[in-house]
Amino acid sequence: MRAIANGNNDAQWDNKLLKDLGFIKKKLRYPLNAKTLTPVLLVAFITAIIGLFLLSSHFYDKEHKTKYQVVLAFSIIFIPFFVSLVRYIQSLKFVSIPTQFFATKNMALLENFLKAQQLAVFHHPEAPEVFQIISKAIDQYKDQREVMIFIADDKRILINSHFTNQGFSLVATALHRKDMGNTLKSWISANADKYTRQGSFETLN
Repeated sequence: MRAIANGNNDAQWDNKLLKDLGFIKKKLRYPLNAKTLTPVLLVAFITAIIGLFLLSSHFYDKEHKTKYQVVLAFSIIFIPFFVSLVRYIQSLKFVSIPTQFFATKNMALLENFLKAQQLAVFHHPEAPEVFQIISKAIDQYKDQREVMIFIADDKRILINSHFTNQGFSLVATALHRKDMGNTLKSWISANADKYTRQGSFETLN
């Protein structure tokens, strides 16, 4: 997540994020609904159509197609789909970073961490415990960005990232959620004791 948009950009929040916040804290993932399932169902439908076409062509031309050719053709179609399906489901999940603090101090801790990383931070206007950073455009031909969400909760900080204008894709772009989570873990380990002794995070630079 090295290329971050500057602070003049307005954060584009998901309107359902606030509504889903309780579910996310409980299940550590976005809820399965029409928005999250539609891309999967669409690609599954297209994959099934292609599979039926391959199957019907096999029965239509048995003399020239062996079962190994059919298995190979199905593998080429279905293996990428299932791999991408697993990756897509993982993109709906939140990584949980444990801390020793409750939500209010975790908010200050998280804000100091993001400032230390020199990242432009946006707060949800109705949920101060929710932070967001947005990357610069990844693709020069379309406005696709990586969006990373942080939620300060009691005894933990939750992290999720996804790409805008992508949905479910057979070609998965690498997310930086785990890298950011590992960086946050290391930063907390190095700084939490100092912050605890000082008693308040708000005065720290």
